[in-house]
Amino acid sequence: MRGLLGGTFDPIHNGHLNLALAFQEHFPGSKVLICPTAVNPLKAAKQTQSAPAKDRLKMVQYAVGRLPGFSIIDYELKGDRPAYTIDTLEALAQASDEPLYLIIGSDIIPEFHQWHRYRDILKLARLFVGLRKGAAIPASQDPLVNQAVSEGVFPVRVLEISATEIRDRVQKGLYCRHLAPDPVIDYIEAHNLYRQGN
Repeated sequence: MRGLLGGTFDPIHNGHLNLALAFQEHFPGSKVLICPTAVNPLKAAKQTQSAPAKDRLKMVQYAVGRLPGFSIIDYELKGDRPAYTIDTLEALAQASDEPLYLIIGSDIIPEFHQWHRYRDILKLARLFVGLRKGAAIPASQDPLVNQAVSEGVFPVRVLEISATEIRDRVQKGLYCRHLAPDPVIDYIEAHNLYRQGN
């Protein structure tokens, strides 16, 4: 069993890790594939990354390097064009017939129908949707997505953390070690990331 968790990870934080670990705990012995992306296709027109790809990759390496069953795939970082989840899933499916899950937070559901070839994504991978116990399931415009979500909702202790919050706190000089692993914060501080003018 393989679970793919993608994102810009700008920076990676405990909310990401919590969701990935929840997948691993629901499926003992499963593998988690962390896939940093260069450009979010839905935000490509207005998105400028706060940290360069090499720094975001390094922070991911520090965050998951010692977690058993975790690995990093970095080829979505190797181009300056938008990277699509379907391309990554197709490559993974070609490499192995081991079952695939796409790990997402429930906040993704309303926009999932905007993803490139999203129906093909649902053919290649089941969804693992982390949802706080008792919380309402967000709806998609597409009934097919809603069906996939209903089959893939798992109760997760959701951590309300965002990369935007961390960047803002770093810029203001506020404490952040409760939001991301120490090695990630150490890297941010050592390389002066997310400071005014960077």
